[in-house]
Formats: sequence, C-alpha cells, structure tokens
Amino acid sequence: MNHPQLAGDWWKDPRTCAVLSRYWQQYIVGLHVLSSQGGKLVSYVYTGFLLEVWAVHFWITAGHVVDELAKLAEDDRIILRGAEWADGYSNPDAASIPVDIKALKSCPMRDGHIDIGVVDLPENTVSLLKANPAIKFFTPLVWLRNESANPVGYYVVGIPNEHQHTTTTALSKRSFTTDVAFPIVALPIERIDPPAGKCGEELWQYPDAFYGRLLSISLPDIGPVQNIKGMSGGPIISIEMTPTSQMKYRVFAIQSEWLPNSRIVRCTPIEVLDAGLRVAFEPDMDSETAATPSSSQA
Repeated sequence: MNHPQLAGDWWKDPRTCAVLSRYWQQYIVGLHVLSSQGGKLVSYVYTGFLLEVWAVHFWITAGHVVDELAKLAEDDRIILRGAEWADGYSNPDAASIPVDIKALKSCPMRDGHIDIGVVDLPENTVSLLKANPAIKFFTPLVWLRNESANPVGYYVVGIPNEHQHTTTTALSKRSFTTDVAFPIVALPIERIDPPAGKCGEELWQYPDAFYGRLLSISLPDIGPVQNIKGMSGGPIISIEMTPTSQMKYRVFAIQSEWLPNSRIVRCTPIEVLDAGLRVAFEPDMDSETAATPSSSQA
C-alpha cells in the first residue's frame, strides 16, 4: 500500500485510525459473556486476538481477563446465561460460536508488570472461526525482529466497553435473546519512558514494561473514546513507513493497565509471550514464522 503524500503526523489522523481499525479487526475476536449478577443482566465483551503457532491456535488476552472469567465461572452468586465468540460473522444462516466458560483451557501469566492470558482453542472452535472469511490468525512473524523496527507511532486495538451496545428481546417470562454490537477500534499511542529515578506510583515500578500515552481523537462514525475499559488484552501495534512507501506493522505488547486521568497505559511486552511460546514450541517457532513472510505488511 503506497502512501507518497502522507504528512508527518499521518498515523494520528482519525481517518488513518479508521482504516487501520478495519484492517486489524480481522485478528480481533471478542468474548461476549452474558450473566445475571445481583438481579441484573450484565453483558460484556472482552478483547483478545487470535494467534496460530505450529498449527496450535490461541486466543490471547490479558491475564486479569482470564482471572475474571474464572471468577465468573466459580462464583455461585453469578448465573452465567451464555457466552460466545463475537467474530462478527455477517452470514445470517450462521449460528454464533458458543463458549463454555467453565471448560476454558486457559493459562494466566501474571507477575509484576506481566499480564498475559492464553486460551487454548479447541479444534471445533478453530474450524468455525476459520469458516469466517473475515477472520485471520496472527503468527509469531508479526513480532519477529522488533528490535529493528523504526515506528512512527503505536495503536491499542480492541473493543471499548463504552461503545458496546446490547439489545435484549423477551421471548417469554423466562426466556430472551440478546444481540450485542460493538466497534473494534485502533487508538493512537505515543510511547513514553517511565520517569527517571524512583517514583512512588506503582504503575511506574516496571522499567521493562511498555508505557504509552493515549492520544485524544474522534473516530469517524464512532466519535471519541473516553475510556478504554474493555480493551485489556488487545495488541499494541506499531506502524512505520518503509523506504518503498509501504506501511509495515508489528505487535509490540499486550494492553494491561491504564490511568484514565493521565491517559497513560502500561502494557506487557510481546517478548514475554514469545519466550513462553518458545519454551513450548522450540525448535518449531522459526519454521512457523518463515512460512508466512507477508503477514506483517498492510
């Protein structure tokens, strides 16, 4: 994709963000959970992205999201009404892909600034997801050689809770249906360094984490996103322009925590996930990444 006339701050432009949102949404799948809590119906969509490593398929999110899902499954005060993979399939004849929250094979990686959740997807779920032509899986190639990157900017990609809309239709006194609608957005982030020296605020205690400041923009057809709650587990994606005027992107981190007042985000570097995968899949990682050489080009 050639862009010879882009201005210096092109990556911050709301129109650019909208285009990239539409492109990257193919890798983002929400987990929609419907429950009854304290007599109220609660609908929530969690953010995560799809990853394939050596023919094994995962939904990657934040570790605290996996912990929250486990608590939903274990809490006797909460009634789980249903869960589904919100893959955005527009085929009216296709049923949603159900999820048994209590049977999820998941592994939270949580220690200090590390906050990654890995969900192993069963084969039947993978088959149904791949039947959707609008869905793709990242491979580890998307973060290969990140040290050589020269990004002009970054984005957090995911599903903000404030723009999730649920419609409930009663079928009888005891039954109902729900439909959930949500956008997948790419919001620009400027990478920042933690303050020099000692800092009392817990957020800054992990110099190896990825820190950024969320920029304020108004997206076409959506408007501003004031709160990124719900986007935990979404990828932090860099963007750069190659010498041949091609956009190139890489996954740098996974969204974990943010301070709304200062719009600061702290994210887990993707190298943490990579290290865990290499323990599980070495020596297959290199041949897997070499198999799809164009997957990091937009």
